[in-house]
Amino acid sequence: MTRDLRVAVRGLLKARGVALVAVITLALGIGTTTVVYSIVDGELQVWVALPAALLAAVLVACYLPARRAAATEPSSVLRQD
Repeated sequence: MTRDLRVAVRGLLKARGVALVAVITLALGIGTTTVVYSIVDGELQVWVALPAALLAAVLVACYLPARRAAATEPSSVLRQD
């Protein structure tokens, strides 16, 4: 188990972007859960902020892979060796 944990930590240190997105996702998930379970009827800003935060997370989750894919040379991906 400790070996698996070391390998996982080493992998996250190599891919800092993945680690950052994982931490942000966990923070948003914990924050969202806290907000949902502490909502009082009539708090309009909560009902507006919650979907906005989720939309922001979705946009970031879509943008990062798309940016990486756009930087890839198509001929190198399609070339068969």
